[in-house]
Amino acid sequence: MSIRETKRFGKELILYRYNMLFLYLYSYQNLKFKPKTEYNYRPMSWDIIIFSSKQKIDAIEELDHRQLVPVDFCEILETHFESIIKNENHREINGEDFTIDYYTDDELVSNKLFNLYGERGLYELISLAKLRNWQIFDSGIGCMIDLDNPENNGYLNFKNYLNQIKG
Repeated sequence: MSIRETKRFGKELILYRYNMLFLYLYSYQNLKFKPKTEYNYRPMSWDIIIFSSKQKIDAIEELDHRQLVPVDFCEILETHFESIIKNENHREINGEDFTIDYYTDDELVSNKLFNLYGERGLYELISLAKLRNWQIFDSGIGCMIDLDNPENNGYLNFKNYLNQIKG
């Protein structure tokens, strides 16, 4: 396999991994932690992935996995946020007008999937991302979020995406 084929295969593998992770987490979250009842039903989450990388990622297709930096996202989040509900390996950060769901890891990782409920959750993660030099990928619209101008490709695009799905 040539270097070019290996890079292409690596990118496809990373994208495949995230697609499978989305399906797994969505199924696992809905079955185990959030049965759809009137009491705890929420609308569809806004799914983002935070990357810790030495490389400035302009597009997910250009991601160089050798530039990724493993970190303990869970420990950082637990020291940054005050109110975290723990249920086995599931974590839920509750703030004013937002909730952020995620799952713990057994090892250091270079990227982490988050399910956001409420626009303010994104801004909370953006402030942390700026402090830690992290980058954020919006899975709904398939592009990186501009941390300095999140309104350019942030919550409004997510709302438009939801409206397209709802039809």
